[in-house]
Amino acid sequence: YGLSALLAVWGNYQFSFLSGAVIMTAAAVIWLVRFRNVSRETEPEAQAPRPERSPAAAPSSSLVFLVVLLGLFAVANNLVKDGLTTWVPAILKERFSLPDSLSILLTLTLPILGLFGAACNTLLEKRIHSFVSLSGFWYLLTAFCLGAVIFFLNFNLWIPALSAFGLVSLFMHGVNNIITSMAPLYMRKQADSGLLAGVLNGCCYVGSTISSYGLGAVADHFGWNGVFFLLLAISLVPVMIAPLASRRIETT
Repeated sequence: YGLSALLAVWGNYQFSFLSGAVIMTAAAVIWLVRFRNVSRETEPEAQAPRPERSPAAAPSSSLVFLVVLLGLFAVANNLVKDGLTTWVPAILKERFSLPDSLSILLTLTLPILGLFGAACNTLLEKRIHSFVSLSGFWYLLTAFCLGAVIFFLNFNLWIPALSAFGLVSLFMHGVNNIITSMAPLYMRKQADSGLLAGVLNGCCYVGSTISSYGLGAVADHFGWNGVFFLLLAISLVPVMIAPLASRRIETT
């Protein structure tokens, strides 16, 4: 984002694609050249024989229900989170007539604030032990901030709107941390943590894909207010589901 902002100032935004290609190519070459040496250095001298694994037990209905629920939360999470990261520069430019470079730079504040999501989860998990309830709490705060965004957009107040965007990013990064990190590790006795994290992370990418293509189409037909009313409705669904789901999980 910083490089894109700089290139936008120079009027050569096309070079952002070229720089991405060069960096990825360089990383691939370094990886291919160094991988054999690194793998030899870290390879153990003698590998102990692996114990035979007993056949895995069929997952319980409560575990399946929880994974499906977290998968749905993951889709909604990245739809909102990545939707903001993708479209906030366009919103700042179209609604508030800010320059391209400034819009891109201001968007950098969103993932920076999101870094604090994991720290907030560490504090809140001591009081809210259910992953579903904790996710529902974050979605409730997100819905409130999205309502504030709609209000600020209608009155052309871009600084409060950007602040609300930042809070939404913080809350959604909190949900993302729960889904892709905390939940798989805490459920490692019931399921393979790596497999579970991969499945849930895949659900996150489904939400990212929908946000990239779907929100732009919604904006074309209903404007940015339509986009945020949609994101508000999506955020309210987990808020309504979380209390009922938590009770079901506790009773099974």
